[in-house]
Amino acid sequence: MSSHELKRLSKFLSFLLRHGADEFHLALDEQGFADFDKVWAIVQRRYRGKFSKEDLEPILAGELDGKKRLELVDGQIRAIYGHNRRVKQVAYEPAEPPAILYHGTHAHVIEKIQESGLLPMERQYVHLSVDQERAFTVARRYTRDPIMLEVRAQEAQAAGHVFFQPDNNHFLCEAIPAEFITFPS
Repeated sequence: MSSHELKRLSKFLSFLLRHGADEFHLALDEQGFADFDKVWAIVQRRYRGKFSKEDLEPILAGELDGKKRLELVDGQIRAIYGHNRRVKQVAYEPAEPPAILYHGTHAHVIEKIQESGLLPMERQYVHLSVDQERAFTVARRYTRDPIMLEVRAQEAQAAGHVFFQPDNNHFLCEAIPAEFITFPS
């Protein structure tokens, strides 16, 4: 299967499990999980049997672009990030962050971040990357010239902010106060 086709499947699954469950009459629990067999039946109807379950392996492993977006647990599948507001708050186990994490953003919001810190906005969590390259790649989806912010994550954690690690390259936090952010000069 070509990487283009696998990306197409990955995007559809992310849409289905993040925002499109109602459109496809798919039940999600409070943590965003759906029955895998029901999800797979929707995929098979939509793509007329084009994909096999083996095609899911690189998608579930996050091999397409380095970001794990889905997880399969005990016959249940969910999107790890970006659920609509119907999913309460996806729960993760707290995790020990590295000393520094990175967040790419728009130049025009730097002043607001300096005042209010990093907030989840329309998301459930602030998304942080373990390296600048990944943060830059993520930010490039929203702006041509991202500004890189360094988050002193271990300091924030010591002050009581809880971090979660849904995959090897990313951490989540409900908010990051400006005092823990190093802004470019």
